[in-house]
Amino acid sequence: MAFNDPPAVDGAEAEQPDVDIDGYLNRERRGARDGSGAGVTTLDHARRLAALGFAVIPVPRADGGRFDGKIPALTWREYQTRRPTDDELVGWFAANRPMNYAIVTGSLSGVVVIDADSPK
Repeated sequence: MAFNDPPAVDGAEAEQPDVDIDGYLNRERRGARDGSGAGVTTLDHARRLAALGFAVIPVPRADGGRFDGKIPALTWREYQTRRPTDDELVGWFAANRPMNYAIVTGSLSGVVVIDADSPK
C-alpha cells in the first residue's frame, strides 16, 4: 500500500485524498513564522489531520517531570479501529493544558512506520 492509497476499513475502501502532509505542515510552520498563520491552534491541526483520514490522539507535552512528550494521554488501542470524533478532538485539544498530537499508524490511517534505532 502506497502512502496515498486509501486504507481499507471494515472491508470497504475509505475515501482519502492524496496527502502531502509534509507540505501542509511546512506551510503551517511558515505561516506561524511570518504571521500569516497566527491563531492556528493544535485543535486546528488535529482537525485537519483527522479530515485527511488520520486517527489523531493527544500526547501531553514534555514537562521535565511526569510527562516525557512521548506517551499518549489516553489508552489508544480503540483508535486503531476507529477515528476520534470531533467532540473528542475538541475535548482533548481545546482544553487549558497544552497538548501535542500523534497519529495512530496502521491500516486505519494508512501509515506504516519503521523505527530503526542504532545499537547504542
